[in-house]
Amino acid sequence: MSALDLLDKLAGGAVERAFGEVVTISPQVGARHAGYGGADHARPAKTIKAAFASGTDATLLFGARRQGHSAVGNTEVVTTNSVLSVTAATYATLGYEVVKDDFVTVRGTVYRVVVARLDDVGAVLVELVPK
Repeated sequence: MSALDLLDKLAGGAVERAFGEVVTISPQVGARHAGYGGADHARPAKTIKAAFASGTDATLLFGARRQGHSAVGNTEVVTTNSVLSVTAATYATLGYEVVKDDFVTVRGTVYRVVVARLDDVGAVLVELVPK
C-alpha cells in the first residue's frame, strides 16, 4: 500500500466517521443517455456512508478540490452546489461506476448525478442537482 493510499484510507475514514451520512445510490437504465428507463438491475441500489454538503458548505468544504477538466465533444454546464465526497475504498465497495443521471438519495431528497470524478486527494466527488 502506497503512502497516498494509506493517507486516503486514514483521513477519508475519519471524515466519513465525523461527517458521513447514509446515502443510497440508485443506478438508472439509460444513465449517460437521454432518458431514464428506471432502476438498472445490473447495478443494484446500494447504501453507503459519505460526506454530503450543499450550498455554502459545499463551496467551503470542497471548493478547492473541484477541479475542472476538458473534454472532447458535447459539454453540459450545470451549476451545482451539492457535493457528495466518497472515499476510494467506499466507492470500490459499490462494484460499479456511478454515472451521470444515476440517482442519489440523501436526507430524504433525491438528487441526479451530474458528474462523478476523482478529486485531487483521491476521493470521488459526486456533483448533484435536485431530481
